[in-house]
Amino acid sequence: MCRSRRFLGIALAIFALAGGGCSSSPGSPSLFVLGPRPSAKAPVADSPQSLLRLFEWSYVNRDVGHYRMLFTDDFRFVFSALDPSGNAYRDSWTREQELEYFTHLVSGGGANPPVTSITLLLDRNFQVSEDPRRPGPWHRLIRTSVTLKVVGSTEVEISGFANFVFTRGDSAQIPDDLAAQGVRPDSTRWFIDRWEDDTFQAAGLRTMPTMKFTWGALKVLYLAAGS
Repeated sequence: MCRSRRFLGIALAIFALAGGGCSSSPGSPSLFVLGPRPSAKAPVADSPQSLLRLFEWSYVNRDVGHYRMLFTDDFRFVFSALDPSGNAYRDSWTREQELEYFTHLVSGGGANPPVTSITLLLDRNFQVSEDPRRPGPWHRLIRTSVTLKVVGSTEVEISGFANFVFTRGDSAQIPDDLAAQGVRPDSTRWFIDRWEDDTFQAAGLRTMPTMKFTWGALKVLYLAAGS
């Protein structure tokens, strides 16, 4: 067994036993009406709601090309404060790391094979509000329930909530690689600039071989899998 594959198996077992993290949010995603299955055609990111559907579509279709179009250059993923997986990152998980993790997840990393299927369900109807950190028409916030199932050499289930913060294209920091493809400031386009994780491991819900832990733990696991 190669070193990389052995690392992935050990890490999955550790996360399953550790429980990954927790959430202060009441309730469970099962109490929410989850959204429809993503369409065959990629949604257009012309609103925060449509952008989040494109995010959902990119996971289900395991599409790196569309996934890299989602995020601003100054994007940050924020781990739950109670998730030990994020101790090395906290508020410093960047777009570069996000794309590397996703590429390893869907295309394989090192000797690790890609996952074979991804199911992601978000809320059916998104409630859009102002970003309390930055009021104004250029920024919006959506909090949604999330249910993610990743199937590969083992099954991983993630549930809980997430906050997504959006910036309108005429105010966003556009990454150099997107600018090189002709992406310009545009008030009809939106980007994700912040993602706050609030997924959790609920006590007593572990079932093998399915493993349940946080989205942050999944990111750290697959980022490291390619090294």
